[in-house]
Formats: sequence, C-alpha cells, structure tokens
Amino acid sequence: MKSIERIAESAYSQALRCVEYRLPKTYILRAPAYLLAMSLRYGLMGAAASRFLEQFAETPSERRRIADLAHGWAEMVEEHVRQVTRHRLPFAANPSVGTTVGLLADQPVSAALRLGPSCPDLDRLLTVSSDEFARLYRKPILAGVSLLRRWKTTQEFRRLAQMSIHFAINFHERRQAGLDEVPEIALIGE
Repeated sequence: MKSIERIAESAYSQALRCVEYRLPKTYILRAPAYLLAMSLRYGLMGAAASRFLEQFAETPSERRRIADLAHGWAEMVEEHVRQVTRHRLPFAANPSVGTTVGLLADQPVSAALRLGPSCPDLDRLLTVSSDEFARLYRKPILAGVSLLRRWKTTQEFRRLAQMSIHFAINFHERRQAGLDEVPEIALIGE
C-alpha cells in the first residue's frame, strides 16, 4: 500500500490542477473580491482533498499526519499561484499575490479539519467552510463597491462559492474513482 505522504502528494497536486482548470470567471468582482473567490476555491479543493485522505488513516498517528500535511496547503497554493495561475488573472497582479491567496486558502482547510469528525457529509462540510469564509471576509468583498452594486457583488460571490463547492464535490468523487484532473473535464463541464 502507498504511504500516506505519497497519496497526499497526489491528492493535493490534483487539487491544484483542478483549480488551475477552473479559475473563477467573473467581471463583476473587483480584484480583492476576485482574489477572495479564488482563495475560497483553492481552500475548498484543499478541504475536499483532505477529506479524501481521511479514508486512508487507520491510526490516530496517521490522522495527525494528514492534518500536518493539510497545514502545508498554504505553501502549495502560494507556489502554484506564483508559477501557474497569477499570469492568468483578469488583472495585473504582483508576485506576492501567491502568499496572500495561500494564506487565505488555508482557512477553509483548517475549518474543514476542525469540523471533520462532527460533519460526515462533504457537501455540508464545504458549505459551512464556505459560509464561514464569506462571513469573515464580507467587508473586503464589498470594499470599494457602491451601495447600488453591493447586492450584485454579494450575489456574484455567492454564485462563485456555490460553483466552488460543486467543483470540490466532483473533485472528491474523481479522487475516489482514481481519475486524474485533465483540462478536458473542465472544458466539457462537470
């Protein structure tokens, strides 16, 4: 049997590829809100990958090891944004954006790990993590948005969050089936 580390490396790299092929598509959100939506997408993919890994943990020490590996998600995201996705953003972004996105993406993963044992349903786990993230960053999402556009901005962020949850659930199902992330899945739709 493969070691937890090798399974985790594969699952997390597949999660990064999944986001790479599914960057948020929106022209309504300002840059800070877009980065939050992208961070949430990375975070929910990391949470789904962590949930997938839990099925391989047979001992308490393996469960702790998975939690330790999950805490490295921020650095994985930072590197991925810097090398792969930063150049595809709908606005110019400096190299430090990877650090910001990585730190933000760690929050849904941490929430999922915290909720994990008490929340066996993946959909519910991702929804609670997403709602917690949106509540925490409500002000930055709406920063610089006029009063007349706040409702539309909030709805757009919610739409992207729902899509991220959907993508994360489908990602989890593909992991369980042993399917790799390929661009064609994103192109033809989930």
